[in-house]
Parts: sequence; structure tokens; C-alpha cells
Amino acid sequence: MSVGASELLDGARRRPDVILMDANLQDLDSLAVCRALRQNAVSWHTPIFMITSTPRPNSSDPALEAGAWDYLSLVLNGEELALKLDAFTRSS
Repeated sequence: MSVGASELLDGARRRPDVILMDANLQDLDSLAVCRALRQNAVSWHTPIFMITSTPRPNSSDPALEAGAWDYLSLVLNGEELALKLDAFTRSS
């Protein structure tokens, strides 16, 4: 299912506890979407995690600059992700 930028922003205005977002969106620039979420939809207290299947050295820098709290590889430990989500949502 493909979702447009306006649909993403509308959904984020419902005040989610956390946003998990694909770093490689098919039809949209994920960094621009992350910036738009920060500017127009969610506060800086809402954790945004960008998730990628293709990690590259230093690839997290632009995501963090765009407002993501973390940049994760799909090859991640599920328990570690759950602990991070819990810690970040408690702190926000």
C-alpha cells in the first residue's frame, strides 16, 4: 500500500506515541517526510525511528539531522527495539 505525504502528516497529527518509518520510501523522500513531520505534525518529544534494509556507513547522519531519534537496520534485535521504544516513549 502506498501512502502519500499528506496522509502521513494527517496520521501523525493523531499524536502517536512513536513513529516507525521506512528510510527507503518508494514514492517519497524519507528525509523530507521526516522534516515535514517535525515541522508540521509531531513535536520533538515524539520518537521517530527510521528503519532501513540497506545500512551504509554514516547513513544515519542525514536522518538524525532531519529529526529522527534513531536509524536502525532491519536486521535488529526485537527485544532491543522493544526496550528502546519503551525507554523513548517514557521519556517523551
